[in-house]
Amino acid sequence: MDLVKSTRGGTTEQSGACWGSDLGGPLSEDDPKPQLLLYARDLAALYARYDELQSLLIKATEQALQIARGLTVEEVGARLIDALRLLAPKGPAAAYIRRRERLRRVTPDTNGALPNTILLSQTDPELGYAGFPDNTQQVWLPGRRQAQGLVVFPRIEEPRRVRSELIDLLAGHAGVVIENLFLEQHRRSSGSRRAGTSRGRMVGTSRAMSELLAVANKLMVVDSNILLKGETGTGKSLLARYLHDGSKRSGKPMVTVNCAAIPAQLVESELFGHEAGAFTGAVKRRRGYVEQAEGGTLFLDEVADLPLETQAKLLVFLEDREFRRVGGETLLRADVRVISATNTDLDRAVEEGRFRTDLLYRLRVFSLPLPPLRTRGEDVIMMAESMARDLTRRYELPPAILGAEVRSRLLSYTWPGNARELRNTLEKAVILSEGGELDPRLFPGGTTPQVASEPFAEFSLTRAVGSPATLSTRDYDFEVSFGSAKQALIDSWERGYFESLLTSVSGNISAAARLVNVDKRHIHRKIKLYDIDVAPMRGG
Repeated sequence: MDLVKSTRGGTTEQSGACWGSDLGGPLSEDDPKPQLLLYARDLAALYARYDELQSLLIKATEQALQIARGLTVEEVGARLIDALRLLAPKGPAAAYIRRRERLRRVTPDTNGALPNTILLSQTDPELGYAGFPDNTQQVWLPGRRQAQGLVVFPRIEEPRRVRSELIDLLAGHAGVVIENLFLEQHRRSSGSRRAGTSRGRMVGTSRAMSELLAVANKLMVVDSNILLKGETGTGKSLLARYLHDGSKRSGKPMVTVNCAAIPAQLVESELFGHEAGAFTGAVKRRRGYVEQAEGGTLFLDEVADLPLETQAKLLVFLEDREFRRVGGETLLRADVRVISATNTDLDRAVEEGRFRTDLLYRLRVFSLPLPPLRTRGEDVIMMAESMARDLTRRYELPPAILGAEVRSRLLSYTWPGNARELRNTLEKAVILSEGGELDPRLFPGGTTPQVASEPFAEFSLTRAVGSPATLSTRDYDFEVSFGSAKQALIDSWERGYFESLLTSVSGNISAAARLVNVDKRHIHRKIKLYDIDVAPMRGG
C-alpha cells in the first residue's frame, strides 16, 4: 500500500500536474477502480497527448519552412499568420513590419479591427501596442540587432508551455527571415554592383517592387530576351542595368540604344555598323552597337520606334545572332543578350501595322511590367530620401531633412512623371533649401503655392501655329535662373502646341506631321516627352 501511495503521489499526480484536465484531474486513493485501469488511463492520456504534440510540431515545422520560402515581407507575414492559426483560436490576426519609426501592417485585416500603421513611439518595448483589441495578444518579431516587426493574434486563454514556446520560435524565425530580405535588398541597392550607383539603385519594399525584383533576380542567370514595359520614368533603364550587372555578362559592356533618337535612315547603320563607302559620308568602317556589345547586353530603349525595315533585320539577328554591316558581304556573329523597353502598347502597335508580330514574340520571351510610382505607397519616401542623400553629396550641402508635411505631399501626389519627376523635384528642393529641412512649398500635392515648379504662374498660349506666347507680367519668380525659366516656358509652349496640333487632326500623327512639315518621329518624341494622351483625341 505504501508503494501504491508513493506511486500515486509521485508519477500519477505529477502527470496530473503537468497535463491538467487532460487526465481528468488528480486520482483519489479511495477510487474503487482497480489500480491497473487507473494506470492504463494515465498512459492512454499521455500517449494521446504525445501524438497531439508530435502532430503539432510537424505542422509547425512545415509552416516554418513555408515562412523561410517567402520572397517578400508580405509573404512572410501571411505565412506566419497561417502558422499561428494552428496554435491560436480564430479571430483578428495581422503581421506588422518595422519601417523606420513605425510599424506597417503587411497582411489583410478581415475583421477591420486592426490599425494599418503604428508609431513605434506608441509601443512598449515589453508589451507592444496597447491599442489592439482586448482579446488579442502580441509577440515581437526579433532580428539580430532590433525587432523587425510585431504579430498580433487571438489570445490563448489557457496558454500551454509548448504552444507558447512554438509561437515564440515561429516569431523569431519570421523576424530573421524578414531581416535577411531587407539585408539582401540593401545589398543589391548599396553599390556592390554598378546598379548601385546613384542612378542605378532599385529602391523600394512595396509588394509590387518586391515581386518585380524577385522575378528579375531569377532572370539574371539566363540569356532569354526580356521586354520591359512601363510608363515614362518608371525606371526601365535602371532595371535593365540591374539585370545586366547581376548576370554572368556583367564583366562585358552594356550598350544602350535609344531607338527614338536615331534618324530612320541611320538606324540600321547604328545597330549593325557599315563598311567604308557604303553610303555618302561613310568614309571608314564603323562597328555598330551590336558589335560593341559583344559578350554583354544590348539594351534597346523605345524599341517601338524602330522603322519596319530595321525591325526585319533585327528579327533576322535575333534568330541566330548573325548580321552583316551595311554595305558589307561578310556574315558576322555577336554573342549578346537583348533587353528591350517601351512605354507603348506593342500589341496595339501590331494591330496598327507599326510593329512586327514575329519580332514582338522574339523580344517578349519574358515580360516585366514596371509599376508606376503612384501604386508603390511608401516607396516614394524611401526613394526621396535616397535621392536627397545623393544630391546633398553631389552639391556638398548639409544632409536634407524631409519633414512631416514634405512626406505627406510626397505620398498624396500621383507623380505622373514617376521617378524622373520625383528626382527633378528633389533636386530643386535640395538646392533651393540649401540642405537642411526641405521647404514643403517646393513639392506638389498640397495647397501651398509651389515656389519654383513653374517660373511663370500664369501665361496664355494661342492655338495658332507660330503665334508667340503672351505672358502675364505677374508672379515672376526671380529665384529661378533665366535659363530654367526660359526652358520651362518653351516646354509649356511646346506642350500646348502639340496638344492643339494633334487635337486638330483627331490624334492622327501622320496627318499632323504633314500639316506642319516635320518628321512624324519628331511628333512621337514630343508625345512621349510631354506625356500627351492621344487616345481621347481619336475617340478611344
